Amino acid sequence: MQKTISLLFIGSLSASSMSLASSDAPTANLHDQHAEKNHAHEHSNHHKAHTHGTATLTLALESGTLDISFESPAVNIVGFEHRASHDDEKQRVNTALSQLKKPNQLFTFYDSHCTANHFSVNAVDLLPEPLHKTEQADNRSDVHEHGDHHHHDNAHSRNDDQAMTKEQHAEVTAHYQFSCPDSAALTSLTAHFQSHFPAIEKLNVLWITDEYQGATTLTSSQEPIQLKKH
Repeated sequence: MQKTISLLFIGSLSASSMSLASSDAPTANLHDQHAEKNHAHEHSNHHKAHTHGTATLTLALESGTLDISFESPAVNIVGFEHRASHDDEKQRVNTALSQLKKPNQLFTFYDSHCTANHFSVNAVDLLPEPLHKTEQADNRSDVHEHGDHHHHDNAHSRNDDQAMTKEQHAEVTAHYQFSCPDSAALTSLTAHFQSHFPAIEKLNVLWITDEYQGATTLTSSQEPIQLKKH
């Protein structure tokens, strides 16, 4: 489902010319298009826009499980995009990671109770080399489930470190999984990233549920994400 929502996010932005208006298209139609979009998605990942002040949030609710993925340029989170070298930079990274590892403080759910099951946070491009292995274990709640994925991420980051340093483009990503037993009653939620990280001026959000899909741009953490069609 996490791969599915990534494909949908790219497809939605392209089809709406970045308007990010809510869509009424049936969910089933989007699932039918995945095979055709897979190659385009892999190619687009190498050319995604890196826009300071903007972050993305994708949500997928299916059969009582809510997966949420967050991605942002590192400058929105810690104020820089290079490996932390000074004590104050390392402290900023540690503070940001600590906040991102508190899913219950990042989301508020309405009309239904959701419990955090797993999370993973990746800010490896900001960490000094000796800290990679330590942070690899500390920044996720389920080592066995995410271990292979993060090993690949860390290896990829080390291989691309020279290119990242040249362009000074680093990302911070996080994934959260919630269990929502009464998911049919979940009407909306609020994401508090902009409260904790004020440099995020716009949060582009895409969501898909068993019944409805939509997209919007949030400029404040006070704006709810409506998961049901009104």
